[in-house]
Amino acid sequence: MKFKPLSIALSLLLVGCTLASTQSTPTPTLAPTQTLGKPGVSITSAPDAQSAAQTFLQAWKDEDYPKMYGLLTSISQDAITEADFEKRYRDVAVNMTLATINYQVLSSHRPL
Repeated sequence: MKFKPLSIALSLLLVGCTLASTQSTPTPTLAPTQTLGKPGVSITSAPDAQSAAQTFLQAWKDEDYPKMYGLLTSISQDAITEADFEKRYRDVAVNMTLATINYQVLSSHRPL
């Protein structure tokens, strides 16, 4: 008599497991996505380092700090505000007792 309730419970458990495993679960459908176009390929030449250096130094000689700041890369501009940049270059000029700037770019290197 002890085995009859146990066997009924096991039978119900097995039937429940069998029914649960045979029922299908709905598969979510994904909306189709738009296909991507062909990638655009463009070549950007590196700026002329000698020309950039001359422009920067001439702007410093003319005390044109906004122009100097504009020649910085966006990463460098993110690192320092225009006001702090100008203050730094003015402080350098004062600390060096800079009266005039004369420059000559002797060489430059352009990476391949």
